[in-house]
Amino acid sequence: MNTRNVTGLTLIIAPVVVILSWIIWSMLDPDGPSASGIRANADILQPLCLVVLVALSLWSIGLFNLSRTMLDGDGGDYASIGGLMILAALPVIIAEIGLYFASGSIADVVLSDNFYTGGQAVGMAGTLIQFVGFGIVGISILLQKNFNQIIAWLFILVGIVGAVICIIAYDSQLLGIAYVGYVIATVLVGINRFRAKA
Repeated sequence: MNTRNVTGLTLIIAPVVVILSWIIWSMLDPDGPSASGIRANADILQPLCLVVLVALSLWSIGLFNLSRTMLDGDGGDYASIGGLMILAALPVIIAEIGLYFASGSIADVVLSDNFYTGGQAVGMAGTLIQFVGFGIVGISILLQKNFNQIIAWLFILVGIVGAVICIIAYDSQLLGIAYVGYVIATVLVGINRFRAKA
């Protein structure tokens, strides 16, 4: 299996794992993610946080690797900037998930809520940066025509919509709409990479 296949497989599996985890989380905490929901379902949601942590890391690294394959064309500068933004946001998102995990372990309700709120604030910043980076990678795809132009426009649209939702309503279920687009666009590129010949 070559590098393209590995990158492609990463971009197929990791986003699917994240969205399935989000669906499970929504079923356990139907009123929306919350500190009380994590505390009440810590036996399931804390391990799920670790699964999401690994999957989001692989997803981000996969997108960064994808951007590195597009540095030589007309959109190379956009690919470089977008890929670096996606990778740079990863530690921030890891911190978000760590704060959520911790909030489920803290018996003091006020302190647990504070950890969760901190996770929301940190997560908004990291996710905003990733969505902007994703949109910029889309511009690179549009200029270089590496993939179908519909995919390029999907990257750009998801990046814009995701960034706007992060700013105005990060803690709402609306963000799920952007994430579904994020998953679809990434999986389509992943399939293309996985099937590409060396």
